Amino acid sequence: MRFQPPSFTGKERDEETGYGYFGARYMDHELMTMWLSVDPMADKYPSISPYAYCAWNPVKLVDPDGRDWVVIFDHEKKTVTVNAKYVTKGDEAYASAEKAIKAWNNLSGKYSLMVGDEKYSVNFKLSVIDNSEAVLGDPELNVYKLVSELRNKDGEVDENIMGETNRRIINVLESEKDNYVTSSHEIGHSLGLEHFINGTKGLMEEDGGRLSCCHEITKSNVDNILHLALHPEDRNPKTKSGVGSYKVIGSSKVDIKNRFNLRLLKN
Repeated sequence: MRFQPPSFTGKERDEETGYGYFGARYMDHELMTMWLSVDPMADKYPSISPYAYCAWNPVKLVDPDGRDWVVIFDHEKKTVTVNAKYVTKGDEAYASAEKAIKAWNNLSGKYSLMVGDEKYSVNFKLSVIDNSEAVLGDPELNVYKLVSELRNKDGEVDENIMGETNRRIINVLESEKDNYVTSSHEIGHSLGLEHFINGTKGLMEEDGGRLSCCHEITKSNVDNILHLALHPEDRNPKTKSGVGSYKVIGSSKVDIKNRFNLRLLKN
């Protein structure tokens, strides 16, 4: 194992980016201990830079959190849009990521969200960009990589693991690059979803629905993504799924943070 000098945070640098990785956000230790994405609570602290780590006081304060995707509630256009970007390197990874996000983007217009007594169209706007196009500080960025092998918890190469997601880092086996079941399943994890339990079938089963022959993205999947963007505190902290946030355009008569004011409908 290659030795990495510890930083003041105790975190090792991500080999792909060279930045300190905290499970959901990156930090540039050489740039005034700055987060490389906007603090999702920045609106509460307008006097502090949204890129500041611990209000520039890392000795007294701790900020381990971050966000990976954004849900935009547009009260003027009556739309709800799930936004995320997946950074790749190389043509094969780019093509694989495009297949992965297609299943999610195809959901656009298939669901509506009742916000109080008003109907909003639910859309997915996931996109793939080359690493040369990535803008540091973009809160919607995720990394999508093709890898030759994946290892289990014991550090051993495990041929049964075809993909894995660690917050905003997605690794897919090169042999699975054209299998949208594997890659779309991992996209689901990056959007905050966990594996289905209690016999529920669909893409987010642990095996992607291979045994059940059901690869459907379910209504509960979409509902959970919207809920976790509004209430990231409800996410299981033990999982490696992504963490989202939300933005609001315009105003509404109802409080969207109150789950009883929202109801997802299938069109």
